Amino acid sequence: MLKHLVKYEWKATSRILLPVFGGVLLLALLNRLLWVGHGAQLSAIEGMAGIVQFVAMTAYILFMCAAFIITFVLLLQRFYKSLLGDEGYLMFTLPVTVSQNIWAKTIIAAIMSVLSGVAGALSVLIMASNAQFWAQCSQIFGEGFRMLFSNAHFPIFALEGILLFILSTLASILFLYLCIAIGHLAKRHRVAAAIGAYFGLSLIGQWLLGVTLFASSDSGMFGWLGNLNLQPIPAVHLIMWVIILLCVICTAIAFYFTRYILTRRLNLE
Repeated sequence: MLKHLVKYEWKATSRILLPVFGGVLLLALLNRLLWVGHGAQLSAIEGMAGIVQFVAMTAYILFMCAAFIITFVLLLQRFYKSLLGDEGYLMFTLPVTVSQNIWAKTIIAAIMSVLSGVAGALSVLIMASNAQFWAQCSQIFGEGFRMLFSNAHFPIFALEGILLFILSTLASILFLYLCIAIGHLAKRHRVAAAIGAYFGLSLIGQWLLGVTLFASSDSGMFGWLGNLNLQPIPAVHLIMWVIILLCVICTAIAFYFTRYILTRRLNLE
C-alpha cells in the first residue's frame, strides 16, 4: 500500500509543483535570451530593451523565491490537511498503517525538495551558460571524476555524502512533521504551538549536539576522536559515520513521536 500512497501523493503535489519548477526554468531561459554578451555580464542597453531586461530579471528572482516558498508551504500543508485536517477522517479509514501514511508524505516531500533545488541550480546554469562556461564545467567535472576514481577513498566519500544527504533530508522533514503534530495537540492556536515546538526543539537539539561534540576535552566526540590518534582520512570517515548515525537517531526519534501522536493522541475535531 505504501507504493499506492506514494503514487497518490506524487500526483497531488506534482500537478502544482512541476509547473512551478518549469516556470523557473522558462524565466531563466527568457533572461538568457534577453542578455546581450556572454556569461553573467549584461551589456549597457538603454531604453525599452533595458527595461525589459530589468523586468524579466525581477520576475525571475521573485518567481524563484515564490517557488521555494510554495514548495515548503505545500509540503507542510499536505501533511497537515491529509493527516490532521478534514481529510484525516478519510486517510485513517483506509487499509494502511499510520507509518505508511507518514513515510509516503516524507518520501514525496524529500523528492520535491530535491527537485526544487535542482530547478534552482539549473536555472542559474541556464542564465550563466555560454561556450566558455560549459567548457570550464566540463573540465571541472572531468577532473572531479578522475579524482573520484583515482583514489579508493573518494568513492567511499561520495557514498557517505549521498547517504548523509538522504538521511539529513529525511530527518529535517520528519522534524517539521513532529512539530506540526505537537502543535496539533494544542486546543487553540495550533500554528503558533507548532512554531513554538519548532524553536523549542531546535534549541534543545542544538544544546544536545553541543554537549555531544564539545562536552569536554576527553568526553566530547572531538576529544574522543583526538585520543584515537587516527590519520586524517580515517578520521574523516569516522566523523562522517558518526554524523550519519546522529541523523539516523534523529530520524528515528522524530518518526516515533510523530507516529505516537497520530496513533494515540490524534484529535481531528
